[in-house]
Amino acid sequence: YRWQEVLSAQLLGGFRTVYIRSRYSFEKYARHNKNAILSHDLALNIDNVSRAKTDDIFLLGFTIRNWLAPSAQKELEEGFADAIVRFYEKTKCTILPIIQVVGIDDDRKPTQRVIDILRTRSVPVLEAKSLGDLDSAIQVYSTLDMILGMRMHSNVIAATQGVPFVAVSYEYKTEGIAQSLGMHPYCIKCDYVTGGNLFLLLESVYSKRVDIASHMLNSVRDARVELVKHFNP
Repeated sequence: YRWQEVLSAQLLGGFRTVYIRSRYSFEKYARHNKNAILSHDLALNIDNVSRAKTDDIFLLGFTIRNWLAPSAQKELEEGFADAIVRFYEKTKCTILPIIQVVGIDDDRKPTQRVIDILRTRSVPVLEAKSLGDLDSAIQVYSTLDMILGMRMHSNVIAATQGVPFVAVSYEYKTEGIAQSLGMHPYCIKCDYVTGGNLFLLLESVYSKRVDIASHMLNSVRDARVELVKHFNP
């Protein structure tokens, strides 16, 4: 809301520097104050760990959250599941559902609904992984080969581990992160998701996954360099 924008600008105006991770927010804030720097999400500072893979299985993770009105959410979940089914039929990948948030704004129900659709359509799905802390998140994301992520930080943490992603955006912050990592061609607004267009994005990332991973890690390294400069001027 407009009043929130104004109040936030007033509260933050007294700081020497405000670091903002998305251009959308930066441009809004800059209307009010001149103390902002367009920076990056601090999670990009997470270290790259040794990949925990022990086999040749191609592992696709996914995260999803409740966001839309019930009928639109149902369409979103069906689109998610349909895209994963098509991707499984093409690659015979293994599917890992990931529950990133439990409690307020809980991910368990939408995740389970997608699992149920997948199993109804005879797609084998691993038991969902629930992430308790950052260490467990890094460990889980480092095992993946790709992720279909609606939770923004599932994509951010995956990126730090060199795992290509397809991002489903529910707010501009996801689009901003995808842009900063050079992954904006593989980001789609949740309102526009269908099984067909989401599958095409998965297929595109899959076909270019080696080059995408390399490019993404370079983008992460560049972001870290900028973060160091911002915080150690």
